[in-house]
Amino acid sequence: MIKPIIFCDFDGTITTRDTTDAILEAFAAPEWRDVEARWLEGKIGSRECLREQMRLVGAGPAELEELIQSISVTPGFSDFAEEFLDRGFPFHILSDGFDWVIERAMARPELARKGLPGRFRIASSHLEIRENFMITTFPHASVHCTHGCATCKPQWIKNESPGFAPVVFIGDGESDRHAIGCAELVFAKKGRSLAQFCAAHTLPFIPFEDFSDVQRELRAALAELASGTLTSPPLILSLESES
Repeated sequence: MIKPIIFCDFDGTITTRDTTDAILEAFAAPEWRDVEARWLEGKIGSRECLREQMRLVGAGPAELEELIQSISVTPGFSDFAEEFLDRGFPFHILSDGFDWVIERAMARPELARKGLPGRFRIASSHLEIRENFMITTFPHASVHCTHGCATCKPQWIKNESPGFAPVVFIGDGESDRHAIGCAELVFAKKGRSLAQFCAAHTLPFIPFEDFSDVQRELRAALAELASGTLTSPPLILSLESES
């Protein structure tokens, strides 16, 4: 049976806190908040926002590493990822944030013990650090993206989905709004802007607090298919059979 493809945001979804915001709050000149306001007002896209903000950061690799390791992973993520990777579900991490940060966050011991680093496809912005100066590039931006996103999540999903495989999207924030239109099943973190956006626009989604919720709900969807008691959206019509 065809397996769904999992696409998951990183900052604020896999992690409990947005790592880019943490870096800016700790190490950037205060003007970064003015740039943030322009992005939230829709005056600039996230690509321009991040490029301008990271120029204001003055920190070296050791300082950033210490900060990254202080930010915890959302409970249940390692068990959720291990189960569905082992079951052969394609699993992508999509982020406007930076590869340098994601690689170090994902290499922490609780994930390494399960052999998870290196098993995800990752699309994110690129960061190099040279003498406390941040160099940013955006390899997964798209010339077709009208929102100016640092990483065009809808384009990545379309490129990596064969069309007949259902899409599961898991996210929490502003940049995830553009991706949910590509998904049959959306998980949105409770109390965050993506959940508020879906609720305000009566878009179907499943709220979650941690990844044990996502794990349970996705298992339930698969079990519904196996038992023939299907009551869920189109995703379930082609989910993997449990038999």
